[in-house]
Amino acid sequence: MKRNIIFPFLILLLSSNLYSQATDRRQAIDRQAIENWQTVEEPNISSDGRYVSFMIASNSSREKIAVITRRSDEKNAIIKGCISAPLFSGKTDQAFILTNNNLTICKLKNFYTSTLRDVSRFHLIQVGKKELLLTYSDSSKHFTIRDADLKKIGEYVNVHSYNLNEKAESIALMMKDKYDTNRVQTIVWINLKEGVIEHMESADQILFSDISNNDKYLAYVTEEPKSGRRKIWLKEREIKNPKLTFKDEDTGKLQYDVKFTQDNRRLLFKTERETKLDTSSVLLWSYRDMFLHGQRKPLGVQYNNNNDYYIYDIRSNQKARLGDDHTYIYMPERINSVALICPALDGLWFDEKSKDSLKVLNLNSGSLDSFLPLTHENRRFYISPDESFIVWFDASLGSWFSYEVSKGITRNISEGIPEKFYNEEFQRRGRRSNFGLFGWTDEGRSAIIADQYDIWEVALDLTSSPKNLTGGIGKKNRIELTIANPDLQRSYKVDEQLIIIGYDRESKNGGYFKLRLGNRFQFKPGHLYPFAVSSRLEPGFSEAPAGFVKRSEKCEIFLVMRENASTSPNLYLTADFNSYKRISSVYPEADYNFLTATLVRFKGVDGQELSGILYKPQDFKSENKYPVILNYYAKRSDLLHKYLKPAYSEGNINIPLFVNQGYLVFVPDVYSESGENGKGTFNSIEGAAKHLASLPFVDPSKIGIQGHSYGGWQTNYMITHSKRFAAACEAAGVSNQISAYNQLQYDLGPDRQQFYEMQSQGSPYGLNVTPWSSTELYLANSPVLKVDRISTPFLMMHNREDDLVPFEQSVEMFLAMRRARKQVWMLIYKNSGHQLSSDNAKDFHSKMLEFFDYLLKNKSAPNWMKHNNEI
Repeated sequence: MKRNIIFPFLILLLSSNLYSQATDRRQAIDRQAIENWQTVEEPNISSDGRYVSFMIASNSSREKIAVITRRSDEKNAIIKGCISAPLFSGKTDQAFILTNNNLTICKLKNFYTSTLRDVSRFHLIQVGKKELLLTYSDSSKHFTIRDADLKKIGEYVNVHSYNLNEKAESIALMMKDKYDTNRVQTIVWINLKEGVIEHMESADQILFSDISNNDKYLAYVTEEPKSGRRKIWLKEREIKNPKLTFKDEDTGKLQYDVKFTQDNRRLLFKTERETKLDTSSVLLWSYRDMFLHGQRKPLGVQYNNNNDYYIYDIRSNQKARLGDDHTYIYMPERINSVALICPALDGLWFDEKSKDSLKVLNLNSGSLDSFLPLTHENRRFYISPDESFIVWFDASLGSWFSYEVSKGITRNISEGIPEKFYNEEFQRRGRRSNFGLFGWTDEGRSAIIADQYDIWEVALDLTSSPKNLTGGIGKKNRIELTIANPDLQRSYKVDEQLIIIGYDRESKNGGYFKLRLGNRFQFKPGHLYPFAVSSRLEPGFSEAPAGFVKRSEKCEIFLVMRENASTSPNLYLTADFNSYKRISSVYPEADYNFLTATLVRFKGVDGQELSGILYKPQDFKSENKYPVILNYYAKRSDLLHKYLKPAYSEGNINIPLFVNQGYLVFVPDVYSESGENGKGTFNSIEGAAKHLASLPFVDPSKIGIQGHSYGGWQTNYMITHSKRFAAACEAAGVSNQISAYNQLQYDLGPDRQQFYEMQSQGSPYGLNVTPWSSTELYLANSPVLKVDRISTPFLMMHNREDDLVPFEQSVEMFLAMRRARKQVWMLIYKNSGHQLSSDNAKDFHSKMLEFFDYLLKNKSAPNWMKHNNEI
C-alpha cells in the first residue's frame, strides 16, 4: 500500500488568492489551453456526509483525476489516470475508483491506496448485511466475488458477459465453452445472498439472459449456429430443466433484450420481421403510404422499424403480440401490467384532424381500451408508480388529467385550482406547454405538478382537495419553485424532505431550499445568489443551466455545484443553503483573459422591452471601441450565470474564445408571434444592434452577426432585411421555406413538413400553415428570394452529411448570391453533419475568426478569401 495525502488546493488545484490575481496576466487562450482546460465533473458525497469526491477532466484526455476530500480536516487524496468516479462504500470507509485496467481502493481513514490489477468493470453491492465487491476483466475474462475485506470468495473463468438482477442479489454469468472459446454455451446462475448456484448448458450459442427481481426465474436467448434461429428458454429456480417458451420461425428474428416485468409474472421481448431485399429499379410512392417506400430512417421519433412486441405470461404459458412497426409502445423500464400503445403516425401526424387514439393495455385483464384522442400537443404521458393511473397535460384545455386504469375513468385533476398550469408566454407565440410533473405522493395516488411559480399536490382520483405544497410563496415573491432531482419511478414518503430550487427569472439569481412534506414551506430571499441553477423552461426553448445539488443519505449535509459566467463550476458544502464551504478549487480561467456577463435591457424595433447578455473581456476598458458580434436562437437570457467552456466552434461561435480575442458578444432574446418568425427575428436583432451601436464603447461600423441551424436561417433573414452589419456568418441554416418544406432531411430520409407547420427549423415557433394556404407567409420568410438586397460580406458553412437541415438549402443561398454578384464564401467539411467536431471544428473556428478579424478589425484578408478554390 502507499500513502497519498494531498493538502487542499495544492498541485492541481488553484487557491482563491491566485484567482484574484489572475486578471493581471491577461493571457490569450491558445490551442494548448483549450486542450488542457479543466473542469469539475461527477461530484458525489458519502452517505454519512463525511467525504466528497469529484473528477477533474480536460478536453484532451480520456483519463481523469479523481479527488477525494474529507470534510472535517479538508485533507485530500488524488488518484490520477481514472476512468470512473469514486464510489463510496456503504459499510466501510473505502472508496473504489476504476483506473486504466486496474481498480484502486482508497482507505478513507488515512488515504492509503491499494490496487486490484486487471479489472475492467466492478460493482459494489449490498447483499443482506454483507457488502460484496464484484470485478470483471475484459482481457482475462475472469469474474471475481470478494467480501468487504477484499478476500476472494468466488472466481470464474471464461466469462463472456454477465447480468445482475434489479436487486443486485443474483447474477448470471454467460461462459464460453472451454473447448470452443468462440461460443457461449453455459450460464452459471448464482444467488449471492443464499449461495445457491445452478448451471444451464446449451448446445446452441447463448446470446442474452435476464433474471427476475425475485430470483425465481432466469430467461435466456439461444441461437442455432447454422440456421440462425433463436429461442427463449425459461429456467425456474431448483427445477432441473429449462422450458422452451418461444421460437422465432413464424414471427421474425428474436431480438436480444428479453426482460421480466416488475412483478415477475411475464416476459417482454420483440422480434424483427424479415425484410426482403428490394432488387427492383423503381420505387413506388403513393399518397396512401404511411411511410414512403425506401426510407432508411424513421419518420418521426415514434416509428419502430419492422419490430413486433410480445409478452409471455409465465403462469398461463400464453403469449400475445402487443404491437408492430405501426405502433409505439410506451412502458416503464420494468413494468407490471400496464402499457400504453400509440399508433405510429405518418408524415401528417401533426394534422389536427387525426382520429388516432391512445390505448391502454391492462395485462392482468387483457383489456385494450381507447381513452384519449391524440393530437400533436398531447404526446407525453406518465404512468404512476403502482400503474393505477395514467397522467397527462391537455394543452388545448390547459389542464392536467388522470385516467384510472381499473375503472376506465378520466378526471380533470387540476380543475378548481385558480392558477394556470400552462405557459401563457409560450401560448401567445403558438407553443402550448406546461410547467412540469415532478413526482408522486400518497403511494402513487397523488401527483406533484407545478404552476408558473408554485408546486401542487393533486389527488388522481379527486378524493381530496388540491394542496399548494409551497403555500403560494413562489407567486408572492415571483420566484419559480422546482423540485430538484425529481423521481418519477417512485412515490415520495409522507414526511420526506425535498430540495427545492428557487429561480428569479427577472434577476436570473437562484438558490436552494428545504421542504419537508406535510410541513410549511420556508422561503428565505437571502438564499438567492448570482449562481446558475436549473430552471423550468422546456428543452429546445432555452438551454437552461443544469445545476447540481445532492443530499447525503444519512445527514443534513448538501453538496452543491456553483458557477457563474466568469467562474468555473466548483463544489460547495452547506447545511442550510445560506452559508457555503468551498470543496473544489479548479479555476482554469484564472490564467487567461476570460469574460464577464451582464444582463442588458433594450427595446425591439417595435418598442417591446427585451433582454440579452453582453459578454465582455475581463480587461474591458470603457474608453476603447470594440467590435461586437451578435449570436442568437430563441430565448437565452437565462444563461446569464452559466459558465461557458472554451472550445472550437462547432456551429455557433464559441463565446469565450471570441471574447478572449477582443470581441464583445451579445446574445439577445428573440420572440416571434406564431408564423411571424422573420418579423420577430428582425425586431429583436435589429433592435439589439441599434442599442449596441449607441453604447460609447462599441464601434457602430464593426457589428457582425452569426448563427447556427435556426440561427443560420435568422442570419440569412437578417442580411436580406438590414444593411447595418459589416460581416455575417451562418452555419447549416435554411434559405428557402418553400423548398425546405417539401424536402427530405437527407437522401430518402424523413420529410420536414412538421418543422415548418409546428417548429420551423427546430425553433419553438412554427408557421402553423402550409405553403399553399399561406404562400405569402412562406415567401416572406424565405431569404433566398431577396438576395438582391444583400450588402453584407457573408461566410457560410454546411455539410453534405447534415441529417437535420438539407445541404441543398445552403447551396440555394450560395448560388443565388453568387449569381447576384454578392460577396459570399462557403465551407463544406467532409465526414461532418449538422455540427462539426475535432479538426473540422478547429478549422471552421480559425476561418470564421479570420473572416471577422478582416471585416471587423481591419486585419489582412486570409489567403482563402483572396483566391478561388484555395483553402
